[in-house]
Amino acid sequence: MNWLVIWFFLLIFVTTMNKTLFSALKCPYPISITLIHMVSSAVYSGVLRYCMPSYYNAREIKKDERIRLVLVSVLFIVNIVLGNVSIKYCSLALDQIVRCTMPAWTAVIQYLLLGEKLSGRVYLTLVPIIGGAMMVCKGEIKATPFGVVVLLVSCFVSTIKGIVTKLLLSSGNKLSPLQLLTINSSLGAFELVPITLYAETPFFTSFIGHQPIYVYLLLLFHGFTAFALNVSNFEATKSTTPLVINITGNVKQVCMIIISVLVFKQPLLGSSIIGCLLTIGGSFWYSVERYKFDKEKKEQEQSKVEEVSDEKPLINKEEPTRV
Repeated sequence: MNWLVIWFFLLIFVTTMNKTLFSALKCPYPISITLIHMVSSAVYSGVLRYCMPSYYNAREIKKDERIRLVLVSVLFIVNIVLGNVSIKYCSLALDQIVRCTMPAWTAVIQYLLLGEKLSGRVYLTLVPIIGGAMMVCKGEIKATPFGVVVLLVSCFVSTIKGIVTKLLLSSGNKLSPLQLLTINSSLGAFELVPITLYAETPFFTSFIGHQPIYVYLLLLFHGFTAFALNVSNFEATKSTTPLVINITGNVKQVCMIIISVLVFKQPLLGSSIIGCLLTIGGSFWYSVERYKFDKEKKEQEQSKVEEVSDEKPLINKEEPTRV
């Protein structure tokens, strides 16, 4: 099965579990849950390093790479912290609406930083994908000026994080997904500990140590699913593009609406139905146009190679020496 498909279904599952932890179990500690994710990913990926070394595919990390990898881990943590801060100063509906524009952020930043330009038809497909996902977001729109700034910076950092991850997994001196996950989760857990202790002290003083056994088992299982989600995300990022990952995130958004209707019996508005159809239809349209673009690009590159091979080298004949 395609890694993107695996990541998509795991993303829906983990998102649903997050809602269960935050509401049913009364565990409003998102940073602490993220810390559990980081520790779990570090432990499980470390186990795979020794149990499945061929799949882990580790390589030696050079000295000049270590600082860059630390900075990348900081980027991941900053993205998490900004995401939590933006929720505090912005309504959930506004946060979701702005994050629906992530495909556009990615397309623009990839062009500005990497020079990756797609066809106009491909860019046009992002309109229904973004617009449809916005339509399914419901709730009161409110925010402070500081919250809006933090939300926009968070979107920018999240986009950079996705692009950097792709470069680390597919550049010339690339890392394997599991090795990158081990490094990021280990450093990330170390960096998150003081933040969690400061921002969510009640998690350690009131929540942990006062729960029935099934809650701890659920947290352990949640950590394992987060590890599986991270592996599939890195594998999908390696085999696709950051733009595809963002588009899949928008499709997940509308699928969560459908799940809420089917499972939790929430009412479905007409605008939500139209939004779901637009996003899903736009995703299929993107797939078609991207396939055409990649095919045309490949044909153009192939024709250039054939033109070069057909050119005959000019032979400079030396004039006979006159006596």
